[in-house]
Amino acid sequence: MIFVPALFLLFLVILFPRFTKFMLTLFAFGILFAVASCVDHAHAQVPSEAMMRNAISFANCTAANAELESGKLHQIKMLGGDEVAVLVTSCAPVIDSYVHFCRASGYAEDHCYGDLRIMAEDALRKIGD
Repeated sequence: MIFVPALFLLFLVILFPRFTKFMLTLFAFGILFAVASCVDHAHAQVPSEAMMRNAISFANCTAANAELESGKLHQIKMLGGDEVAVLVTSCAPVIDSYVHFCRASGYAEDHCYGDLRIMAEDALRKIGD
């Protein structure tokens, strides 16, 4: 009984070779897409890798904010404020994610915030403020 559908499928393959090739290609890309969509989730479960990705995002965010808001940061410094803390808090969404994965990697919370402070100080040093 299973022989009849297999024979019908073979008949369609012989009759429509381009369509068969198209369907096989579509199926292959579907499988590749399904596998590729799972790859990032596998990496996100490793806290140290996610922490490093968030550190890079934070460094880029602080560098951009230091360049864009250099005048305001200089005013805060002249008024006796902590321009590094202001720069750190300007990238709030990344901070929460970085601290979460930093703590998941086994570091203390003050160590995680210390890392963020060092990255922000480096961004300020690069613009010369």
